[in-house]
Formats: sequence, structure tokens, C-alpha cells
Amino acid sequence: MRSQPAAGTSESPNRGKNAVGLGLSGGGIRSATFCLGVVQVLADRDLLKDVDYLSTVSGGGYTGSFLTRQLESADAHLGVAAPHGPDPDPVRYLRQHAKYLTASDLKERWSMVTASLAGMILNWTAPVSVIGVAALVVVAISCGLSSAGLMIPWLMLLGAGSFAIALGLLAYGVQLRYRVDNGGGGFLALAVGGTLLFGCCGYLRLHIKNSGTCP
Repeated sequence: MRSQPAAGTSESPNRGKNAVGLGLSGGGIRSATFCLGVVQVLADRDLLKDVDYLSTVSGGGYTGSFLTRQLESADAHLGVAAPHGPDPDPVRYLRQHAKYLTASDLKERWSMVTASLAGMILNWTAPVSVIGVAALVVVAISCGLSSAGLMIPWLMLLGAGSFAIALGLLAYGVQLRYRVDNGGGGFLALAVGGTLLFGCCGYLRLHIKNSGTCP
């Protein structure tokens, strides 16, 4: 949200150079409650008028949406302030209708758990499937090479992948520390993915060899 100039006035040419931003973080009902208290204190001290930008996420967005809507009214600060009570009517209404942010009974809690697990499974299905298919293809190629008397050094590849992960972690740490955009995160992701692929291939190759399916 960006504050707007009052009716009948023009926006200052220096506006935006010394702007003030208010960030309301996420965290469900706890964050919404905490952010509401902060906003009430700011309104009580008549500081909300100095806020130019509002940024919210998750639970803070609930309070931020209320604040954005409330600031459109004529008595905006009166409807938000009073941090020590009693709550103004708009704040009382906000508190009474915030129960959807938290589970009210065992059924809703169990639904939240199952939904989270289902989301995790769906998120992991695609990458695990790709790694599995790639591992099967590489093992098939390895079996063909073994038939021709050639061997793929899986342990050496795993060692190289582990070393690459260590370098990637170091590069990524340096990138975060000095705020350098040098692609350290991308290299780390490739190193981890490649090492996982080599590990899957080596395990499948060993399992197939022990079962006698592949020489």
C-alpha cells in the first residue's frame, strides 16, 4: 500500500526520497495479533500518517488489509488506536472474525496436517521421479558398458559431487555475506542434484549387480 496525498493537495516533488515503510510479517494468528498491537500503538502516537508504504505477508496481511480499509475512512486513527483498551468497534470486529486463521477443533487441525503432508508429497514427486528415471537410464547404460568390459567409477563421482557441494556451500556463503550475485546458489543446486543422481545410480547399479541381473 502506498499512501495518497490529501484531497485538494499535490504530491510533493521530494516524496519518495525519504519515504517510511511499515512491514507486517507473517506467522498466522500470532503475527496478526502482534502486528495489530504495533499498529494500534503507532495510531495512538499519531505516527501512522507518516507511513508511506505498507508491506505485508501471511498473518500480517490480515492486519494490513484491515489497516488499508480503515485508513480510507474519515476517523481512521480513532478506529485503530486505543492500544490499552477498550477496543474501538472496528478492532473489536477484527478480533471476533479472526478465528479462521487458527484451527478451532480436532478435525480442522487434522485437515491442516494432512494438507501439509499432501503438499510436501506433491512437491517432492516431480524431482524424485526425474532423478529416478535418470538413474534407471544411467544404470542401463552402465550395464551396457559393463558388458563391453568398461566400468563407471561411481564412488569417484560421488566423491567429486561431495567436493562440489562443499565448494558450492562456500561460494553461496560468500555470496550471501558480501551480497555478490555470482550464481553460487545455482551451482550449489546443480551439485546437490548431480550428487543425488550419482548416489541413486550407484545404489541401483550395486543392487542390480548383486541380484545378478547385470554383469
